[in-house]
Amino acid sequence: MNYGTVAEDCTQDAIMNTINWRSFAPAPYDSLANDPAHPESVINTGAMLWEKLVRKHKNIFATFSGHVLGTGTAKLVNYGDHGNKVYNILQNYQNQVNVLTDGGKNGYLRLIDINLDEKTMEVLTYSPYLKQYFPTNIKQNYILGGVDLNEGYK
Repeated sequence: MNYGTVAEDCTQDAIMNTINWRSFAPAPYDSLANDPAHPESVINTGAMLWEKLVRKHKNIFATFSGHVLGTGTAKLVNYGDHGNKVYNILQNYQNQVNVLTDGGKNGYLRLIDINLDEKTMEVLTYSPYLKQYFPTNIKQNYILGGVDLNEGYK
């Protein structure tokens, strides 16, 4: 989903049944976000999406989010209504653009490698522009254990 998904776009049918990626463009970013004068602009936070959507579906095993400042990285494991693990992974590189180069052209992205046999999810931060991984940092590069993609289908 896009940043600031509006409540009307957060329907279970659109996401779970049709996997329909829709554009959100009532206002640039959050200039009208949660403005009572513009009820169409009410956006969902991560916590709201968890409550309204993610926790209810046993086949969702991970969420990947961004657009949160501060350290720009976090991970959290929650349990859905069906007892399924949901790995919540945050990444945001807006404050990281000048860590390794001048001019802010790092181009970091997250690579996710899921090993079904070992039940692990390796999370790596890589820059195709620099052709290198983020410097060793347990917040940017790590392995999660106990990842069972079949869990939601039992």
